[in-house]
Amino acid sequence: MQTDGRSGISLIAELADREARKADHLDARPAFDKTDAFHKHLEAGRARGEAARLLDALPATLVGSPDTEVVPGIEGEAQVPIPRITMVDTLAVPDVISVDASEQRAMGAHRAGVLSAALDTAKSARASNSIEKMLCHQLAAVHHAGMEMLVRVQQPMFSIPYVELVRLTNAAARLFDVFQAGCLTLQKLKTGGKQHVVVQYQQVNVSEGGQAVVAGKVARDSRTRGKRRRSA
Repeated sequence: MQTDGRSGISLIAELADREARKADHLDARPAFDKTDAFHKHLEAGRARGEAARLLDALPATLVGSPDTEVVPGIEGEAQVPIPRITMVDTLAVPDVISVDASEQRAMGAHRAGVLSAALDTAKSARASNSIEKMLCHQLAAVHHAGMEMLVRVQQPMFSIPYVELVRLTNAAARLFDVFQAGCLTLQKLKTGGKQHVVVQYQQVNVSEGGQAVVAGKVARDSRTRGKRRRSA
């Protein structure tokens, strides 16, 4: 077992890959004679079978979900590192995953000094999943950083060098460009990348009494119907 908290299944995957590459190498190598061709074919088949066996050698217990991560469970190991215990426990209970992720996002926003703004942005944008929430937190952080740049620009004249003033202004402008691009990305996420354009045609008819009547929609085949009436 590895000391970094992993189960050691990576070693099995490495052996499976080695056997598969060995089989491919044997198939690609020209045979010296008929005897070598026969043994080469047998050895390649054995290596390919061993690779398949190793790939199917999954642990008896798997923890997690394809929607998150799937890892080998803990099966009576003598000394299990704390990182591995924490990882398996987190993946074993889906609710723990969402709570832990929310705590991490909130802590990151707090350390960036934008917790309230991040939460307000996510609420205003009606963020419905983790990706939208993280993007809202990033938008709040970028906006805050840009505003802080502008505060430094507004210092009394000659208190900072002109070159520094230009640098701060450009940095703020780039941050706001990033903010606006993030807003467009958020819009695409929430609409599925689709844009709906509604084009409404209006026709104004004036009756004999001088009163205008506005038709909100005009049928596309109105000309066709007119032609039909004239032909009749």
